[in-house]
Amino acid sequence: MTKPSRKLSALARTRRRNAARRAKQRRKTPNGRLFLAGATHPDQIKRRLDWLALEWNLPAPPKVYATPTTALISYIEKHGILFDWMVYGRVRDLVAMKQARRMAPQPSLAERCARLPPQARETIRKVIDGLLMANGEPCA
Repeated sequence: MTKPSRKLSALARTRRRNAARRAKQRRKTPNGRLFLAGATHPDQIKRRLDWLALEWNLPAPPKVYATPTTALISYIEKHGILFDWMVYGRVRDLVAMKQARRMAPQPSLAERCARLPPQARETIRKVIDGLLMANGEPCA
């Protein structure tokens, strides 16, 4: 048994033709090809952010919706994540993020120790004093 052929209305034919033209235009650009391949889907964005959070030891990213939320924007700004990489997943943007992260100034040892709780600072001071005394140097 064959299906009866269904004629499309003029409006449906126009919409289909315009959609095909838009898809053809999208295929001409790298971002358009990524869009057509599904790289911009919220599930793909969530997968990329989850991977990066695991790789960089970041807190879990917020929920990803079809449009960016303020929580998501503040998360990517706080952790130096490029918006283009998050949306399209291009390797060149990932490399740029890694280079920027590597070039970021690291806090000095004194600054890192200043952030520790007082008990931890006291423990570190005792360990350093013990090491200095073992070498015969006077403690300050």
